[in-house]
Amino acid sequence: MLVVIPSAGIGSRLSQRTEQINKTMLLLGSKPVISRIIESYPTNTKFLIGLGHKAEQIKEFLDLAYPNKNISYVIVKNYNGAGSSLSHTLKVLSKKINSEFIFHANDTVINFQSKINTKYDNLFISKKKIQIKNLYRSAKIDKNYFVKKLLNKNFGKEYAYIGVSFIKDHKKFKKIISSSKKVNGEFQYFEELVNKKKILCQKVNYWFDIGNEENYIKACKFFEKKPYLKKYDESIFFLNKKVIKFFTDKNKIIERFNRAKFLKNLVPSVYKKTNYFYVYNYINGKILSEKRINKTELSNLLIWCKKNLFKKIQLKNSDKVIFSKDCKKFYFDKTIKRLNSFRQKTKILDEVYFINNKKVSKLNKLIKKINWEVISEGYPSKFHGDFHFENIIKLKKGYTLIDWREKFSKNYMYGDLYYDLAKLNHSFIVNHEKIDKNRFSILKNKNKIKIHIEKRSDLKNSQKYFYQFLKQNKLSIYVVNVLTSLIFLNIATLHHKPYREFLYFLGLSCLNKSINNQDIIL
Repeated sequence: MLVVIPSAGIGSRLSQRTEQINKTMLLLGSKPVISRIIESYPTNTKFLIGLGHKAEQIKEFLDLAYPNKNISYVIVKNYNGAGSSLSHTLKVLSKKINSEFIFHANDTVINFQSKINTKYDNLFISKKKIQIKNLYRSAKIDKNYFVKKLLNKNFGKEYAYIGVSFIKDHKKFKKIISSSKKVNGEFQYFEELVNKKKILCQKVNYWFDIGNEENYIKACKFFEKKPYLKKYDESIFFLNKKVIKFFTDKNKIIERFNRAKFLKNLVPSVYKKTNYFYVYNYINGKILSEKRINKTELSNLLIWCKKNLFKKIQLKNSDKVIFSKDCKKFYFDKTIKRLNSFRQKTKILDEVYFINNKKVSKLNKLIKKINWEVISEGYPSKFHGDFHFENIIKLKKGYTLIDWREKFSKNYMYGDLYYDLAKLNHSFIVNHEKIDKNRFSILKNKNKIKIHIEKRSDLKNSQKYFYQFLKQNKLSIYVVNVLTSLIFLNIATLHHKPYREFLYFLGLSCLNKSINNQDIIL
């Protein structure tokens, strides 16, 4: 059977999510939408995909993920603006359609329960009548599930057409699509057919429309074992014991690939890369965030790090000057930029707050109090760049590090050890498992703030040992604490309400303690 998937459009209803990627590459659980579609069909299925917006991304991914599947492509040049439409895409695709086929919208994820009755043309519809909300075309059906009447988008309760159909007469379909001036896509075929031939409807137990923000978030909640931060320019997919990392920035792929070579055995061996993806084998081990971190476990990790990662690099005086400037830019400039973004999103003002009954100065005042000379000095070392428990895998012997940063400022050979240490410190304070289960809270009454996060006892105790490690190795607790505070403030804008507000006030509280040389233990 041939399955036709038009995927040329820009996905405008998803706004910022699809500015840099095609909506079929949006993450659903551990896989992109296109994988959910492809894998819902038998292994011998043939696929014909219409490409336009970010075409190269989809083709590269499918070639990497499904090298043995029968997938062909048609490029749709006019996929945005005047003259572009689903009907236009189908006109272009129809030149390659020479048999009966299944039409599958690229924003529909479906669970097939039965074989298609190929004696008739088929429309797949919702199992129950639902509120149409002017989102879906629909059908009125008789007791034998044949169409009595087709309805265009409206309001009220009906059986929704979900964007999957079986077209039996491909020649008639091509004739209708090529001659029609309407832009109803594949539905035009069924509108022409309804009073002439029987159209069978098949009810679907579950289906997801990921074509708008609200429905996409609902689909994510169904497929995710735990919530993921979904970025607009990168993602990670897990398929067939392979890990496929995706970036919209081609330079990041090159830089991470090269950096993996430099880090060698500290990170997985990347065995393939394209313009937008790199691939490595799935690592069998335990993510440290899912383990109990007692003193022995943390000690083993830190000993391993001292041997393999935390190695000071001696720089020439001229290079020290450059490194110091890079640190200042990385910590100060980025913080100001992220805070501006946060304030635009939240309208939260910079003023004096009482956080958990303790007076905290304005953030701008606290930032000025930071000893930027000490912070900017840095500690040049081999580095990971996002060194927290979620990115550390415990092996039978030792550890391996995932999701490494491609560079520190412009340098891939060394960065600031203190940034890695601050990232690790932030893991003791904010555990993602607790965030996923909403075990945190923030209450705001004017300038009075109450924040709380349920803390694992093992992490609380291990953080105390971590501070001992810093002292024993003559590393600055002040610098680690200030950078930890800045990390919370920096990442706040990347998250959604109320977690972003929690992170902001947590960062503000921690920075107030750090400047006063207090340990930031909640």
